[in-house]
Amino acid sequence: MIYPKKSATGQAGEHYFSYWVLKNFQWPCRLFDIDLGIDAQVEILDNNNHTTGNFIAVQIKTTDSTKTSVPVKVENLKYWESIDDAVVLVLICMKKKPKIYWKLINDKEISKYIKKAKVTNQKSISIKFSKENKLSKMDKSDFSILPYKGDYYYLGALLTEIKDQCKEIKQDIKHDCDTVCLQSILETFNSICFTFDEVDQLIFKYPKINFYSINIEDVKKLYQEVKEILHEILWQMFDANPETKSDMDKDYNNSSYHKELRAMIESRYL
Repeated sequence: MIYPKKSATGQAGEHYFSYWVLKNFQWPCRLFDIDLGIDAQVEILDNNNHTTGNFIAVQIKTTDSTKTSVPVKVENLKYWESIDDAVVLVLICMKKKPKIYWKLINDKEISKYIKKAKVTNQKSISIKFSKENKLSKMDKSDFSILPYKGDYYYLGALLTEIKDQCKEIKQDIKHDCDTVCLQSILETFNSICFTFDEVDQLIFKYPKINFYSINIEDVKKLYQEVKEILHEILWQMFDANPETKSDMDKDYNNSSYHKELRAMIESRYL
């Protein structure tokens, strides 16, 4: 019986990757006996080594050369595109000292790979890695958020937008708040309400995203603070100048206010 060198190289790479993850990330890494496009599964733990219930699927390619590109079958790309969990493509160069390269493969870029192969009528396509793709201990935090496939960063951008707009409202409130100024503040708050709808949708989609460093609770506290201040201003303005009610009625009836803002206006004006 002959044990093919290619099989030996491939299995050596798979076991080396599992060893590296266990040693450097201290996360479970399970190797699969049957290769159906996925060679391993990495389980993500939190900072207290508790399971998060999040997993990363891994396809491992191993080479004895220093070449940092690897051919991937289009059928595998299509399979990975259909998977909800994050899929990481790993290249291990075993020449001299082993080097590991990685990239999230089933993100929005995967459709470009599939389309490129279709245009050139190829059954496989070459995926290239760069020095920036080299795996290091510092990548642990990046691996933690891979299951969110970009939505983590989008959520961070949404929260930053809300935070900035809340600060803007607080700054405007420091000045004399006439009817014109109030309308501008209401429009900003209205925008915040709709942005929070997107935040809630992402949190519903990824309930465990709170394990990570996005300051969701801090932003919610700031939002509640602004909401309470705005409630008080609406009450005071109507109390001091009942004529503003007719202006508010007109704006209320002709605008597409968020239900949260509508409820505030109804409780103070209507």
